Amino acid sequence: MFRSGSPFRSRSPAYQRKRSLSRDDEVVIHKMKVPMILLNVTRLTNFRKDGHPSIYGKNVTDGRKVSTRRHDCSHWCVPGVPDAWNELIYVSLILQQTTPPNLKAQGNYSPDQISERERALNNLVKDARD
Repeated sequence: MFRSGSPFRSRSPAYQRKRSLSRDDEVVIHKMKVPMILLNVTRLTNFRKDGHPSIYGKNVTDGRKVSTRRHDCSHWCVPGVPDAWNELIYVSLILQQTTPPNLKAQGNYSPDQISERERALNNLVKDARD
């Protein structure tokens, strides 16, 4: 991981790329002999309202501020963002046990199959919450 003060930032090919590295990640995962699921928790967290500590300084509908303090809800709200990650890990383990053998074969997942697994994972999480 490169930080903003890193001397490698301006010279790193990763910073000079115009597209996301996630497609490359999928290709690498596809070639792995041991099955692996890549779960982008940063992207998932961005969809959660409590995943953004800055909401506590924003105005609510009637013009009042939610809070004058900046809280990091991922560490004090229950259930919070880390709890959602734990649910996803649990569901992925269950999904791994119920995945058809043709998707498990030698750990070779095509990018389309990875997307199919992500959709199935999202559906299981949604069903678990309902």
